[in-house]
Formats: sequence, C-alpha cells, structure tokens
Amino acid sequence: MKNTILLVVGCFGLLISKAQTNEFRLEGSLAGKENGLLYLYYSDIHNERVRDSSRLENGQFRFTGQINGPTMAYLMLKEEKSNQQNSTNFFLEPKDMGIQLSYNDFKSNRVRGSQTQAEYEKLNKLKEPVIKEMEPLSKLYSEKSEEYRNSVKKRMPENYLDSFKNALNDMHDSFDPYTERMAKIDYAFFAQNPGSFITAYELRFQVSRLPLDSLQLFYGRLGTSIQSTPAGKEIGEEIRKLAAGNPGSMAKDFKTTDINGKELTLSMFQGKYVLLDFWASWCVPCRKGNPHLKELYALYHDKGFEIIGISDDDRDHDAWKNAVSHDGLPWKHILRGLQVINGQYDRSKDISDGFGIHSLPTALLIDASGKIIGRYGEGLDDRKKLDEQLAKAFGVGK
Repeated sequence: MKNTILLVVGCFGLLISKAQTNEFRLEGSLAGKENGLLYLYYSDIHNERVRDSSRLENGQFRFTGQINGPTMAYLMLKEEKSNQQNSTNFFLEPKDMGIQLSYNDFKSNRVRGSQTQAEYEKLNKLKEPVIKEMEPLSKLYSEKSEEYRNSVKKRMPENYLDSFKNALNDMHDSFDPYTERMAKIDYAFFAQNPGSFITAYELRFQVSRLPLDSLQLFYGRLGTSIQSTPAGKEIGEEIRKLAAGNPGSMAKDFKTTDINGKELTLSMFQGKYVLLDFWASWCVPCRKGNPHLKELYALYHDKGFEIIGISDDDRDHDAWKNAVSHDGLPWKHILRGLQVINGQYDRSKDISDGFGIHSLPTALLIDASGKIIGRYGEGLDDRKKLDEQLAKAFGVGK
C-alpha cells in the first residue's frame, strides 16, 4: 500500500513538472515611468490569442502564462494614442525570463532567459546594414503611398490614379535587390541553424520565394520537435498546398459560380489545355500582363486552350467586373472564394489556397489529362517559359 501511494505521488509530481514546463514568468522593469498599464499579447497553450495586462508598480511589472514553446509576443504600454516608441515584440519561452525597457524607447529592450530571442536578435543584426541602406527608399515609398491614399479620398481622375499606382509599383520593385540580399542572409542562417525555432519562424516568410524542393529540404532539417510547433505545422501545411499546385500534380477540381452567375468547374474543361490565371484588379503587374494573355488566347483558343481568371477581389465585386470589362478579357472569370466571417478568414472554398498561391500574378498550366505542367510568376523569363510550353503543346513553330 505504501509503495502504491509513493507511486501515485510520484506520478502526480511528474504531472506537475510536466505542467510547469509550459509556464513562463516574465518579470520586467520600465525606466522613466513608474505607473501605468502594460499589455502583453501572445498565443497560449491552446494556440489562442491572449491579451494579458500588468500594472506598473515603481516601474516594475510581471506576467505569467502557459505556452507550448517559443512564441512571438507583443508588449505595449497603454496610452491615449498608439505610440510605436512604447511597443515592441520578442520571443517568450516557457521559463523564467526578464526584460528591461526604457520609456519612449521600447525597441532598445534587453531580454534575458530566451535562447530563441538571442538567435532572433543575431539574425536581425546581420540584416541591419541592408535595412539601413533601404531606409531612404522605405521613407519615400511610405510618403508616396500616403499621397496616393489621399488622392483616392479626393476622388482624383482615374487616369491620374492609374499613373500614380504604376509609379508606386515601379518604386516597390526597387525593393527587390534589398529583399533578395536579406533572403540570402536568411538562407545562410537556415543552413547553419537547421533545428532552430527561428529557422521555422522565418521560413514561413520565404514560402513564396523558395522553390518547393528547397522548402522541403529546410523543413526536413527542422526535426520532429520543431515541426510539431505551430510554426512548423504551418510550413508543413504550406508545403502540402504548394505540392498540390506544382508541376507533376493532378489539378484538384473546384466548383463555383462565374462572373455571369453560371456554374463553373475545372473538370468541365477536361481534354483542353487550361491556364489558371491568379490575379486581381488592384495588381499592377497582373493588369500589365493581360495584353500578352489576350494574344495567347487569340492564338490558341480555337486549338483547345482555355483561360480561367481567378481574381482576388472577393471584397470588391465592382472593381473585379470593371477591370475585366476595361481590359477586355474574353475568357472565363471567377473569384477565389476567400470569405471573411466575423473578422475571421474562411478558406473552405478558397481556390487560391488549395493551389498554394502566395503572390500575384501566378499562373498554372494544366494539360488535357488534368495534370499541372507549368507554374509561372511575374517576369519575362516566366512569360517565355509559358510561351514555349504552349507552342510545344499545340505544335506551333515546328
């Protein structure tokens, strides 16, 4: 009987120890302000978003909670107006941690007790020179974007807004060399730290840039422990979707209603070559590419080629229909099917999500058997690949 009691107590102790491994304790100090209220936002052990609060007492504060593992948290001081100087983000871990802050300079925080945060800071430090170089462009782009929004509010002429939007798009393209340099820094970090949570966290932002095989390689190196975290699961799901939308996979059928209110399914076009064109009325590169698609449609439609335009305009049907009419697009048109219900995204009927679409424009070429044989993004190289594949499919130029 005594041994049984000891065994039960021992198991109970293990359960307590197990529970405690999920608990974090964050103690902090705020120099320059003694009183006030701080908010901490994070995802808890159930992966639900939590907003906790703690009162400052002589510049000291404390938070406790339970998390599954390293979790990005957002800490801010409650104020009359939002102030970016008094907010910051960092990684929580299920352990004892500390943070030192200064009033009106939260970004210069010092965090102790989190290896994940230390790795995150190390990676960001490597990117700092690139970000510094990019600052003048970032500032100018922000100013011009605000000017464009004000022009929209003032209902400036459409041709003026289109010209402004094109200029903004060209300016946005100027960021590419900088983002490419930072991506290379990320890839080097992934290779040197294959099992780091930061690798999983940052890998999510490279899903649209990396080829599927490279994504799978980095994901495989994470290990089962990191793969089982929310970030790891998210990458695994994205890989599954990308694989479903990459060459070699059979295109999954979908059913929806077209721009004229008629039922449309992908399987209706079996036996034809079909290009799924993922675009939007507000996407400048998409609109610029439409004349070329019209040329391809005119050249191959009578030979068994169809285009289905899948627009990301679910929240603005008028803009979608006006763009189709203005650009004179003669093929089939549908919406992607992304819905927002009570502030939450409903992806149950989202066609784009099912093919792993992360950037616009993206196009998938499907052969007569229903197999995806090409995936194309923006740029002359991808346009050339599509041209060559269609010419080969229809025996043009032989």
